[in-house]
Amino acid sequence: MEWYVRQGVTERGPMSLEELHRDYRDGSVSGDTLVKSDHIPEWSLLKTTDAADALGIRVEATEHEKRGQVKPFGPRLGLFRTAVGLFVGVHIIAILINIIVIFAIDTSTGYVEEAFLNTPTGTIIFTIVDFIPVASSVSFIISAVTYSIFFHHALFNVRQLNAPEATMKPFEVWIWHFVPIASFWKPLEAIRQIWDASHRLAADSEAPGGLLGIWWTTWIVSLLGNRFMTMYYENMTDPTSLPVALIVESIITAIFATSAICLWIMSSRVADLHRKIADGGQAEVF
Repeated sequence: MEWYVRQGVTERGPMSLEELHRDYRDGSVSGDTLVKSDHIPEWSLLKTTDAADALGIRVEATEHEKRGQVKPFGPRLGLFRTAVGLFVGVHIIAILINIIVIFAIDTSTGYVEEAFLNTPTGTIIFTIVDFIPVASSVSFIISAVTYSIFFHHALFNVRQLNAPEATMKPFEVWIWHFVPIASFWKPLEAIRQIWDASHRLAADSEAPGGLLGIWWTTWIVSLLGNRFMTMYYENMTDPTSLPVALIVESIITAIFATSAICLWIMSSRVADLHRKIADGGQAEVF
């Protein structure tokens, strides 16, 4: 029977059972090293295979160990995608409302026409306007929490498989967002480690960098843009500039939503690649 050993990105074999035992005794491999053989086609921990019997280290494999050390995402992906969907939906509504308000503004005064305010449509629109900031904040917080949980887990998985790309600890996926200056590149670095390692471990095509670039660019632009618009509204003295301000705000909002959509696509792809790593199947097209 021929055996194969995987340590990080390195695979060795075929080798005989005697050679595998010798490697264990000289410390080249351990009970937690991933191995497979002719009758064990999936990567498994050495200590859970027949090869461990003669070494006296045989243990019963848990479901987690049977799946090649990749822990399933469970409800994490669904919760994150739902949160992002809610976030994007709120921002699409905000854009549509801005467009309606722009057309209802009297350009000579910068104020919404009285006739529009007195219509049922105007009443509904401005009732929704009152709730948009709250809905936006709540959906953002939920998205941020579920983002942290999902990608924390994803980085944990690739580190469990000794991916050399995964040099950051799982909590660094989200903690760097709270660190001034470093928040401009460290979170991207963490997600890139997950993205690159997941593609390589799944023996998939080379990890595409374009989606990462679009996500991070739109994220940074939207953060800076929102900050700018907050300052602008606080210091706005000319009401007639409101239509232009709402147009700029709508563009920034669309960019923000684009960033969230990119992250939605990336999370789906990462989850699919991890299923492929665990099951030895083919990754689905997202």
